[in-house]
Amino acid sequence: MVMGKRELLRLLAIGTLIVVLSAGIAATKKHLQESVAVNQVAGDFIPLDEIDARTSIKEASGGFFHEYRLNRDRLRSQQVEMLQDIIKNSSSDAKSREAAAMRLVDITAAMEKELKAENLIKAEGYQECVIMFQADSTTIVLQSPPMQAQQIKRVKELVGQVVNSSPDKLALVTRGQP
Repeated sequence: MVMGKRELLRLLAIGTLIVVLSAGIAATKKHLQESVAVNQVAGDFIPLDEIDARTSIKEASGGFFHEYRLNRDRLRSQQVEMLQDIIKNSSSDAKSREAAAMRLVDITAAMEKELKAENLIKAEGYQECVIMFQADSTTIVLQSPPMQAQQIKRVKELVGQVVNSSPDKLALVTRGQP
């Protein structure tokens, strides 16, 4: 079988993407395993469902921001795994494999934008933040007391630059507690 340069580059790009995403999934799984809430009492570890009723799940797991990131990572891992299965499946037609590869690229781009935007906001001094990036809008959730108009404008400018979006396509929500 003779491959053209374009096909070879496409396969190389897909292979590289699969390796990068697999490494990300492995890191996420490791992080999930390490972040399982446990309570150490006299050397014994007690699973989350057995933690004393006085401890809320939010306190044990890190609250909204932590839970959102875990759920987002879990969902993305499932999506990536399904797409990788389509790409690897020799019975999948070329269009399906190409569509799956393009979706992997889209997921990776969204992950990169969210990470960049979240880190920029944290660099501005906000303790916690998550970005919910969709095709036509972006929601920014900050751990912050109510904000001044100038602060809102600055956050929207930062995020807008990363996600290539105008301020009217950005929604900002503040939460006082993590």
